[in-house]
Amino acid sequence: MPHYGRFCATVFICFALVANCLGREHSQRYTVQFQTPPGASSNATQAEQDAFLRYLENHGVNVTVRYRFNDIMNGMSIDLPDDSEAMRHLADAGNGTAAIEFRPSVFLSQTLQSCPYVRRYWPGKVYKRPRVQRMESHKFAGRPNLHAAHALTGVDRAKEERWSGRGIKIGILDTGIDYTHSALGGCFGPDCQVAYGYDLVGDSYDVEGKTTPDEDPIDTCDGHGTHVAGIIAANDTAKGFEGVAPGATLGAWRIFGCHGDTDDDIILMAAEMAVKAGMDIINLSVGGGVSAWEEDPLAVALSNIADRGVLVIVAQGNEGRDGLARTPSPAIGKNVVAVASFDNTVKFGHAFNVSQGAVEFGPFEYTTSNGKSKFPMNRTSLPFTAFLEPLDGVPKDRTFTRTTPKDTCGSIQQNLTDKVVLVRPGLCDFGYKAMQAQIAGAIGVVIDAGLAEEGFQVDLTKYPDIHIPVVSVHGTIANQLFKLSKANATILFSDQFIEVPTGGRPSIFSTWGPDPELHIKPDIAAVGGSIFSTYPVNLGAYMTMSGTSMATPYITGCLALFMEAKGQSQDRKSVASSLLNYAMPSASTSFDDFILESPAKQGAGLVQIFNAIHSTFSVNPSKIALNDTAFFIKNMSITIRNDDEVKKVFTLSHHPAAGILGYNLSETAVPVHRPQYVRSDARVIFHPERIAIGSHSTATVHLIFEQPKYPAKDSHLIYGGYIGVSDLKNNSVHIPYFGALGNQYDLPIFERDDSYPFIGDRNGMPLGKKPSFDFSRKQALYLYLRIGNPTSILKTELVASKGAGVIGVLPRIHEEWLARNDNSYEDFEYVYEWHGGYLKTGPDGSSTLHSVPPGEYHLRLSALRIFGNPNQESDWDVWKSPLFRVLG
Repeated sequence: MPHYGRFCATVFICFALVANCLGREHSQRYTVQFQTPPGASSNATQAEQDAFLRYLENHGVNVTVRYRFNDIMNGMSIDLPDDSEAMRHLADAGNGTAAIEFRPSVFLSQTLQSCPYVRRYWPGKVYKRPRVQRMESHKFAGRPNLHAAHALTGVDRAKEERWSGRGIKIGILDTGIDYTHSALGGCFGPDCQVAYGYDLVGDSYDVEGKTTPDEDPIDTCDGHGTHVAGIIAANDTAKGFEGVAPGATLGAWRIFGCHGDTDDDIILMAAEMAVKAGMDIINLSVGGGVSAWEEDPLAVALSNIADRGVLVIVAQGNEGRDGLARTPSPAIGKNVVAVASFDNTVKFGHAFNVSQGAVEFGPFEYTTSNGKSKFPMNRTSLPFTAFLEPLDGVPKDRTFTRTTPKDTCGSIQQNLTDKVVLVRPGLCDFGYKAMQAQIAGAIGVVIDAGLAEEGFQVDLTKYPDIHIPVVSVHGTIANQLFKLSKANATILFSDQFIEVPTGGRPSIFSTWGPDPELHIKPDIAAVGGSIFSTYPVNLGAYMTMSGTSMATPYITGCLALFMEAKGQSQDRKSVASSLLNYAMPSASTSFDDFILESPAKQGAGLVQIFNAIHSTFSVNPSKIALNDTAFFIKNMSITIRNDDEVKKVFTLSHHPAAGILGYNLSETAVPVHRPQYVRSDARVIFHPERIAIGSHSTATVHLIFEQPKYPAKDSHLIYGGYIGVSDLKNNSVHIPYFGALGNQYDLPIFERDDSYPFIGDRNGMPLGKKPSFDFSRKQALYLYLRIGNPTSILKTELVASKGAGVIGVLPRIHEEWLARNDNSYEDFEYVYEWHGGYLKTGPDGSSTLHSVPPGEYHLRLSALRIFGNPNQESDWDVWKSPLFRVLG
């Protein structure tokens, strides 16, 4: 066995000569990856891990090992001590040096240079609890509608052939599963449907800050994991519905407590356990991660699993309103399958009809407010009218902006006695409008919520005296209602099945791709909008939810059907490719003309599992990334494999998709909320366009791509489409492609609008000219910035005001693999706190931490451009701060 310890014996001196420890942090968590690949000799991986721990012990670093990984990666998760503990340790050593500012990132950086068996490390990251749309309460859970999703995807036809996923083991990494639910087998353990699992966190995790693991992965307080499990494998005789693959065996690894979020190393450990338990497929309905790069630890580990033959299915995320290029980790993982969402065609919900004499219109869906009163749901006929005069000076045509002059929000003069009234949007609070309608005699209010992209719930918290029911409708519905609310109109409320206008098309909430390096993500789509499934028994047993969290288990179930039908001896990568091959691209939800939605939104399209099971030919690769203009890949080849018993003739075709303008770079570096759709088609030339291939043989077709000629300069257009391959029986395969017209390199990293970046106080207020800081009195400098586009390296240098140039780098403000910001509250900006320590590199390459002496300085903030070379000075986006003064 190699003796690793001798390779890294003197690193501690690199940071032992530092002045004051300023500020205090909690222990810091890191994931460390070692050189030996996962799945290698356990002795080799154990030796590297043990040598690293001996190295820490020899240098007096108090470390806590959280988890060790052998199957998903050769690595471990560790807690390193906080600053004050390290300071006390060195001060007690009596070596004559000042107390240090211990920085785990500096320590690990030096370890990386000195220990050859350490490959890389990552700071620990938090993953948010999945944010899905749920019905307002379990008391109104909806009605079964998976049958409608099954009709869209061919699952219904696969079930007719008795495929059920039998023999396939699926690991669900989520909030646990309520296995007591009769639709999920009613028990846990051997011979049960939920046969495997473990609770890694306990109910109180993220509240008390510590895990309380146990052997029971039951879900009783959230419901997300139980809902996911039902989509995959429910067999509900009481409600009369089935999941996609009710014959599959499930495992439940609980990674979320009852509240709050989870840590990336907990997800890693759950994946490790699932692999050891022999799962064929791992389902992770977690999107919206904090990295946009393949190099993120979770993306790396899950790709490793996929390389070893375990299919890994991950949610693309529900950040569709955050604009283009939002693919998160772990969806960005090279070999994981990232899943987008399509809307279901029907759902059971709140609705009303409007009647004019003998003619009835509707149903129209509405969203209830958080008020106490509700409309009668027995189709009682109620008088209906519209309030025609806005309270606040908003024109009758409903056009208004934030700059529209605001009149006093006065009372309603119109007589609304005993009527349900439709109210326009405006500048007055919706609750105020409802109160004024109530005073005018209304018995209920329907609020025009404008062009919100989903159900908008009116907040009546500030209006406890409102005792009439208040609901809201989408602006497009309101436009129809204003025309219908004439004399003698009546309105009738009920709960009923409603046709979804966007059914069978991409969900508006589904996160846009691509990633910064223009890999095709998402990979494929399934139905995830408005899905009725199982829920913890104590929370009502059923719930309707929407999200890529729901689309992900749908794909997982489809893969189980495919693997049962085709046999498990197939190469697992080809299994996923088969689903992509036979997916069906959809038209855009947002474009006026009938044009295909971009692959950046839907990937290969909506899964068609019956066609995939009965496929007689395949095409490889299953997706084509053309990169940007600078790195444009003009020539590509695809291989067609004929698996039929007879010779077949294939025809190739090109199906352009909508072009996407996702930036307004003249105003902001951050992509816009709602991308603009345009017609901008690439050109594809096939050599040959038609080809005959013998039985069980392959042939290659060469493709020549030409970028579209879009007239607007500097628009940074995402274009794309689908390559069709069809046989003479009209069996078709579609291969998605896309690229960027423009250069990723040219995208600005730093947002420079609204004063960003800036030095501010701890409350986020910019400081005045030449602010002063006394670090010896434990003051801190706060740096605020917005990242408009992802960067692989962010670094900060301390620069003297005169002469000396760069003095050192700030280890506190040095990060790798950063995702971009958006316009949400949680991800609006990055904030860094600096207490005066900087890192100086000596002639021998070693680094020491110092405390900045009094004087005047700048900070130079540098972010590496996409596809940039870190050794090329011009490849950095650079911002230099105004001058500031250090007093001590």
